[in-house]
Amino acid sequence: MKKNKPGNSSSLPALNRFQAYLILALCCLLLYGNTLQHDFVLDDVYYITAHKQVKKGISGIKNIFTEGSAKGFNEDTGEQLYRPVTLTSFAIDNSLSNGNPHFFHFVNLLLYILVAFVIFQFLHLIFPAINSWLLLFITALFIAHPIHTEVVANIKSRDELLATLFGIWSLNLLLKKSIEQTGITTYLLSGLLFLLACLSKESAITLVAVLPLAMILLQKAKPSAALIKTLPLAVAVVLFLFIRRIVLSGLEHNAPEPDILLNLLYGAKDTGALIGTRLQLLFVYFKLLLLPYPLSWDYSFSELKIVELFSPVAVISGLLHLSLLVAAIWQIKKKPAFSFAVLFYFISFAATCNFFLNISATIGERFLFLPSLSFAILLVLGIAGILKMNISHPTSIALRNARAMVIVTILIYGALTIQRNKDWKSNYTLFESGVVSSPNSTRTHAALANELHQQAKVNTSLSEKSAMMQRAVEEYKKSEALYPPNPFTLYNLAVLYQEMGDTLASIAQYRKELSYRPEGRNAGLNLAVLYAYTGKLDSAAYLLKNILQK
Repeated sequence: MKKNKPGNSSSLPALNRFQAYLILALCCLLLYGNTLQHDFVLDDVYYITAHKQVKKGISGIKNIFTEGSAKGFNEDTGEQLYRPVTLTSFAIDNSLSNGNPHFFHFVNLLLYILVAFVIFQFLHLIFPAINSWLLLFITALFIAHPIHTEVVANIKSRDELLATLFGIWSLNLLLKKSIEQTGITTYLLSGLLFLLACLSKESAITLVAVLPLAMILLQKAKPSAALIKTLPLAVAVVLFLFIRRIVLSGLEHNAPEPDILLNLLYGAKDTGALIGTRLQLLFVYFKLLLLPYPLSWDYSFSELKIVELFSPVAVISGLLHLSLLVAAIWQIKKKPAFSFAVLFYFISFAATCNFFLNISATIGERFLFLPSLSFAILLVLGIAGILKMNISHPTSIALRNARAMVIVTILIYGALTIQRNKDWKSNYTLFESGVVSSPNSTRTHAALANELHQQAKVNTSLSEKSAMMQRAVEEYKKSEALYPPNPFTLYNLAVLYQEMGDTLASIAQYRKELSYRPEGRNAGLNLAVLYAYTGKLDSAAYLLKNILQK
């Protein structure tokens, strides 16, 4: 990679491939080096530590490709995604490290560095007239943004890293050469890489629209040429959907029932509330890009609540996003880089933003991983505008001033990133931070309570065990107060009372759960045992009879 010719007027030293990659790699290491000693946390149990095929290591790869990605944990119940490439990487890590979480974190960090490299190359290909140093600034801001901590520090989110790595790499191959110079080998390789991206995470499909957008808007290619270049990506998507349908055939009925705890949008009672709440979620995401503090592993009910269409936040969000879209279209000829960045944001975010379809989460910081590249581009373009800089031929003073502003921003972002990484060290530190950053979420309090409960079981100090259990009770009660029907909270608090020897409180809690969920088999069995223990044999027999008849 040579330094862009338009940047020759700057007195900064020439930027070559080795220098740029070294700077980016060092940034990644400095930002995320403190994750290398972290443990498995959160959803890692579903896809790594308790996943039957992943635990087999390399020998489990065959089954990984022939069954739903959650089957190794929950058999045929729950939502069945299909992300075999991600699970294969976990299986290989497991074989190489014997399940050591530090090795998994090392691989995540290595993948993040590779993502930085392909992003930098991508920017050079789509913005050939922009000075190389400015492109480096964009990439550095992208990798420093604190919103990425979930993706890098949480091993399960490797699916985002792999989908981005393979997806952008595939685009780069097709963007490098003109249509006349692109041979069959390039088409086949780009198609294969894009298939790997889709097999890592489904949201990679949105990148199909990015290639023609970049070619037509930035490379001034003819629409026909852009469509030809897009063919291998389209074929890869069709092949992915075909394979996915065959593997997951018959499992659709096992998807979880719509629930407000799964996605806030399921609580919307009419179209106005649905659209208003969707707009609210877009606003929260926009705020997280601008001000990534505080960050949380959970933003579900009732941290966020249903809002009406004409609520202030929905109106502001609607006007904001509509204005961005109109501005991007209006400036498409005069400011193509600006227009591309805005449109890239909407395209890359379309599958996970909850605006067009309900997904299995209300909000997730990981969903902003690739869309945040748009923010980094716009931020550098904004700095260039403030400094009245010619982005193709920046003066020495303007470029140095821009570098100073970027460095200050990176230092702020870096401090937030390094601090946030500490929260992802263990389940306890993550859940403890969650009740602070999302104090109104029923899930954050329930998760912390459950972790305290689990730690209390293995604690040998009677005083510490008692203190942990008591605090777990308090956290469960906070969770229940925020959302009384929460089945996780109701059942586990009843179990906790039972282990603490408070039989009456446990019976009351089991009965409360059954009032919300009469089909709760485990709660019914446990309650029957407690009835029998307290001499209420008729009540115990009645419960058992009802359970056996279901």
